[in-house]
Amino acid sequence: MHAPSEDEVISGIQAIKAESPGTGVAKIHMQLKEKHPNWSLSAERVKRISQRMNAVGRSAIDTVGNNSSSNSADASTDRQRTYAESTIAGKRMAIQLPSGVEVVDDCGDGRGKSLRVGKGRSFIEGDELWTEAAAILVPPLSLADMVSTGRACSRCARPIEANKIGEQLAVSCGSCRGRWCTNRCRKEDKIHKTMRHGATSKKWRELEEFAIENQWTGVYLYGWCLAAKNTETSVQSVVDGLAKVRQDVRQASSDDQYRGSFLVQEQHEMLWQEGYEKIKAIFPDIDYDQFMYGIGMVNINNLDGSIYAIQSHLNHSCDPSVDVKIIGRTVGVKVLAKRDLHAGDELTTTYIDTKLPVSVRRQALLSGWGFWCECKRCLEEAGERKKRRPKKKLMALPKIIKNVTFDDHVEMIA
Repeated sequence: MHAPSEDEVISGIQAIKAESPGTGVAKIHMQLKEKHPNWSLSAERVKRISQRMNAVGRSAIDTVGNNSSSNSADASTDRQRTYAESTIAGKRMAIQLPSGVEVVDDCGDGRGKSLRVGKGRSFIEGDELWTEAAAILVPPLSLADMVSTGRACSRCARPIEANKIGEQLAVSCGSCRGRWCTNRCRKEDKIHKTMRHGATSKKWRELEEFAIENQWTGVYLYGWCLAAKNTETSVQSVVDGLAKVRQDVRQASSDDQYRGSFLVQEQHEMLWQEGYEKIKAIFPDIDYDQFMYGIGMVNINNLDGSIYAIQSHLNHSCDPSVDVKIIGRTVGVKVLAKRDLHAGDELTTTYIDTKLPVSVRRQALLSGWGFWCECKRCLEEAGERKKRRPKKKLMALPKIIKNVTFDDHVEMIA
């Protein structure tokens, strides 16, 4: 099972509302479960997110009947909320690129790194460009309890009872309750000891329980990234090469209540601080700024809850040039050409449901990744021309009023 991020749930709700604006919460929850049977998602969580979307105008219900952009005043306001300029491009990763694919370190238009077809190469529609296993394979948060108690594989999170190799049962760890579904998973699990053995095991379990209690996938993913980086040399350059942005900058861009209320800001700050203390107990060298950048990093880079090195270089287009297919947790993803591609063509994927109207797509991208989409398709559907890029201006962090305490649960964007 997969605990979807808030951005994933919002995108799903928007898609349903685009087709049927009057759909109630109960039916939305039912349809989400039908479309995403692997999601661990309660009706209460759908209700909370729906209420917040309605309160801050994120559902875009009033505009889904019109495929043109929102009125110019709203669009101008939305553009001011972008935080792509505050995103820090990562270093070049020490990875082996697929044949015929090369990295461009700076697109020149603010999108950071990208992938393109190499010189003298071309692909035809349907060609496989590469298959890639996850650089950091993370068990879904919804299965963390099963993994920690040996009921699911410590590496791939497959339920143990459902997996046999001939007459052999799962492989057990001699020092903890952990188990693996196969010897291969045991051999490839490089970070099990870091998490599950010694003094760290109790602190790691506290982090998992905290993430589960708050349904905060981001802090859980960041913990896995740090554990992998500290254990596997090959993963260090991958984590260092991922784009990074502060989570409070993301929150300020996508949440009107957060921007407009010091009290809401303080609630989020309290939860972030608590999450930071859980992380610092395991990784004492991490400071708070690194933590905030790290949470933003995993939120904008994960695919189905794991981190992929090559795939993370793909920029977004609402008319993507490649199709990224998840073909299995341990096998990873397969990347196929969606059309004929020639030397110099950029390889792009989509971050959202491209069947949505332009106004809804732009809101989803603004919320999740901090940019106002000006791809060719969006400009054509909105009847716009591409505007000249303004000079770089980092989004200011909101001021926080200290010494205010709350006990209410706050659901994070993660």
